[in-house]
Amino acid sequence: MRIREPDDLYKALVAQLAYTVAPMTVMGFTIVAIGYFAATTLHDTWIFVAMVCGGLASFTKICVMLRHRRWTKTGHPTSLTPKDWELAHALLTFLVAASVGAISALIFRSSDFSLHVLATALLFGYAAGVASRMSVRPLISVTALTIAAVPTTISAAFAGDAAHWLLATMFAVFLLAAMQSVSHVYRTASQQILLRLEMERLARADPLTGLANRIALREGFNGISRVTGTMIAVHCLDLDGFKAINDRLGHAAGDDLLIGVGARLRDLLQPHDIAARVGGDEFVVVQTEVRNAADVERLAHDIVRSLTTPFNLSNETVRVGVSLGYTAETAKDAEFSTMIRLADAASYRAKRNGGGVEKELPSFEEKFPVAAA
Repeated sequence: MRIREPDDLYKALVAQLAYTVAPMTVMGFTIVAIGYFAATTLHDTWIFVAMVCGGLASFTKICVMLRHRRWTKTGHPTSLTPKDWELAHALLTFLVAASVGAISALIFRSSDFSLHVLATALLFGYAAGVASRMSVRPLISVTALTIAAVPTTISAAFAGDAAHWLLATMFAVFLLAAMQSVSHVYRTASQQILLRLEMERLARADPLTGLANRIALREGFNGISRVTGTMIAVHCLDLDGFKAINDRLGHAAGDDLLIGVGARLRDLLQPHDIAARVGGDEFVVVQTEVRNAADVERLAHDIVRSLTTPFNLSNETVRVGVSLGYTAETAKDAEFSTMIRLADAASYRAKRNGGGVEKELPSFEEKFPVAAA
């Protein structure tokens, strides 16, 4: 069901499928009302079967929408994925489309012109709903439109008279027009969502280094998976001698240095770790899913070693110092403000001692004896 899309766009578009409860409710009642009226008028068992299937599929789809909406709002608490939800929506949409197509096609086999009007209204109403509300998933929309419209178009054409030939032609033309509308709505929705996602990204990213900013740092920390038996570590650091480089080589060179620092930090991190720039030359690294306290200390020294390696700026080789403080806590007990405060205090202590690495708390070795080994 999926075409080539960035993951964030795909998730946002699939989430839109959960918010068509009202149109689906109206469509379900319409299928049942028209199907029941036609079945009893024509004494046609097959129309009744199609009506029952359409009503049940509509009801089930409404239930799926409500569950999907809760899943989206509660932060994905189950093992289900957007692909699972898309598949569920697709299958139920195809069932509803099949019931619409079957009811309309069977009605056009009769000679009751008043029922033909109802069948036409049913098909056009369904097609309009799909084109306007399901277009965020174009492959599902086009398939559903085809399933509903093609049997009806063929049945109307086989009625034989000129009026029905004209009506069948109109069905075919409007099917093509609906598909064009699906394409337009999909492109428009995708552009709007991409713009929103980009705005959200910019609001949470440092514009110079591309690292997280303070807002994204806190959100990222709060979103960390608290795996039992793991630790979370926070490293606070700033650059020693940055102001002198900025004054001597200019702000452009200083910016290049900060960009280089951001790139080196990213190279050191694991996929779930977070690096943020929180001030002029101040950075924070959050290390997640740590199972060995020695790894915390190792990363701290790796950061200092990497950042004190000379940078090439403005055709000149420059070197900065680093003062880094870190702390760690069990994942279940880790609290953002406390850990930032402790790591920041350790970084100031490191600066007073001439740079390098300091750790906090005083009881660190008691809590994590591996670090003292």
